[in-house]
Amino acid sequence: MPLDGKVKFLRENIDSQVESFSRRRNSNKQKAFLVKLGTSAAAGTATVILGFQGYIDPVWAKNIALILSALITFVSAWDAYFNHRALWLRYTETVTELRSLLAELDYLTCSGTESLEEKKLDAIFHRYQEVLGETNSWWQNVREDDRLRWTPLSRPKIGDPSLHPHQTFVAPAPRYTTTGVSYPND
Repeated sequence: MPLDGKVKFLRENIDSQVESFSRRRNSNKQKAFLVKLGTSAAAGTATVILGFQGYIDPVWAKNIALILSALITFVSAWDAYFNHRALWLRYTETVTELRSLLAELDYLTCSGTESLEEKKLDAIFHRYQEVLGETNSWWQNVREDDRLRWTPLSRPKIGDPSLHPHQTFVAPAPRYTTTGVSYPND
């Protein structure tokens, strides 16, 4: 009977996290769907409005299309920052892993806790902490990749450890000709 407390603690905490991540997963799924559908609908509407020559006052058509384009830009920037689709997928993975832990806990306790080894419960608890830690680390890494580490005026030198491989900067060497300065890709 001494392990009943640990089993109850684990079940309550994992259930609570499953519920929380399920809510956030569903919310982000809806937001990802609305962003995709909304931006597509707004872009299509702007195109159709601009294409209706003679049916709509051209000034109104241009203004409505401009407003829709600005809305698309705002919503796209919002989604680029919050990345609802990535959150939806990550939270789905987290819920799946937590439900797996619940199934393992149920399996170990289905015939009672008398013959249950404490180290097995401890292993489930440590895995529970790892799942939450991995999800939190994932979010921190996503946010860290979005942070600006330097400004154009304080550009790091080639080989600077603060640069990611995809941020490598190589400046083309200018060529001086009789007609002025040109660059290799001109």
